[in-house]
Amino acid sequence: ARLRAARAADTRLRPDAYAGGDAADLKRLAEQIVSRAAPGIRILKTAVVSADWQQESVVEWTDTTQTALRHRTTRSVTAEVAARLNANTKLYTLDLSQDLQAGGGWGPLQGHVMFSDPMLEENVK
Repeated sequence: ARLRAARAADTRLRPDAYAGGDAADLKRLAEQIVSRAAPGIRILKTAVVSADWQQESVVEWTDTTQTALRHRTTRSVTAEVAARLNANTKLYTLDLSQDLQAGGGWGPLQGHVMFSDPMLEENVK
């Protein structure tokens, strides 16, 4: 916690790197996830910092009993959201992803906050 607080002056929101047609949807989802995680938060700026989708295919257990395997193909991008709650400004880093469906299309967007770091509000720009 002490190290993160000391790094607040050096923490910055990275610029947008993604130019896909779904960029607005990705940003909107990232903002919704952060807003749900911290009700009352004020979103300052959002960026999709991955240049493109990264895709992975894995064979994995469906649950902890390890009784059934599945083959999963997922694509993901990383987004960052700078936001302030009261006097605390933080940089939230999120994973946004979609799973490949049986019909060949991509499923609904989903995501989660991977971590957050304190930052100075003047570092948002």
